[in-house]
Amino acid sequence: MKKMLVVLIAVWFCLLMDQTAWAKSAIKKVKGEKIKTVDCSCEKTFAKSYPVVWSGKVIGVFAGGEDFGVARFNVTDKYSKFYVDGDGKFKVAPNQGVKVTGKMIGMTCAYANSVFGQCVAEVTVDKIEKVVSR
Repeated sequence: MKKMLVVLIAVWFCLLMDQTAWAKSAIKKVKGEKIKTVDCSCEKTFAKSYPVVWSGKVIGVFAGGEDFGVARFNVTDKYSKFYVDGDGKFKVAPNQGVKVTGKMIGMTCAYANSVFGQCVAEVTVDKIEKVVSR
C-alpha cells in the first residue's frame, strides 16, 4: 500500500510537469510490466556551443510555451529531433514549420520518454522563422 501511495504521488507530480509517458510507465511498473525507458546518461552541456540552422516541424510545446520540440525535415541522424530553449520569446504551435537559427549547447533527456523517444540536442535560439511544414 505504501509503495502504491508513493507511485501515485510521483505520477501526480509527473502529470503536473507534463511527463505523462513517465507516469504511464510508473503505473505499468507497479502492475509488474517491464517498460523500456530512456535513461539520462546523455545529459550534458558542451564546453563550447555549435552554431546550427535547422528546419523542422514543432512536435511539442513545453513549460507553458517557454520551450518546444522540433522534428527536423527528412533527417534520420542522431540530431533528427531537438529541444529548443525559447525562454518564452517565440510563439509556436504544434505542427508548425520553423527554421531555427541558434546554438547547440548540449544534449538533454528532457521529454526523452514521451515526445522525443530519445535524448536530443538542446538549442538556444537567436532567430526563428516560420516555414511551410512538409
